[in-house]
Amino acid sequence: MARPRKLTERGTTVSAYVPLSLYSEFQRLAKSKGLTVSEYIYRLIAEAVQKEKASIVAADPPADPPNALQSALKGLEPLDRERVLLFMKRLEEAEGRLAKLSPDELKLARSGRLTSSEVDNVRKTVIGLKQTYERTIKRNVRSPDVLDIIGERLLELMKVLEVPP
Repeated sequence: MARPRKLTERGTTVSAYVPLSLYSEFQRLAKSKGLTVSEYIYRLIAEAVQKEKASIVAADPPADPPNALQSALKGLEPLDRERVLLFMKRLEEAEGRLAKLSPDELKLARSGRLTSSEVDNVRKTVIGLKQTYERTIKRNVRSPDVLDIIGERLLELMKVLEVPP
């Protein structure tokens, strides 16, 4: 008669090399918990996977995933799609340039105590993006999903740089 399975769910065997000292440690810890080495390692792996899932969810918020824009772009005409992609590229460049600036530099530039050419350049770029959005993107692109995604990102940049809407 076969021994009953302790892990009832179907699975697969995973082999891994571990030094003897680590295996001895696994044996000691498993025995102290009343488990076999396999059960103990299974629990360690399951805990590690749960922690990794939690850290991914915390680090990557579900708001505006790149797939949302890509799926929204599929319904656009080719010319409009190109316009939006070019606009997004310029928007991402402005976001990158803004991210390189220190919070103190931004605060001083807003208060007028520091004249930073980089802050001024990013502000001018964002003003240009705002005009492009209003004149071209908003008039030609009829997809509310695309307009929402782009508009929210542009507004966020405008708030940070105190560009009036």
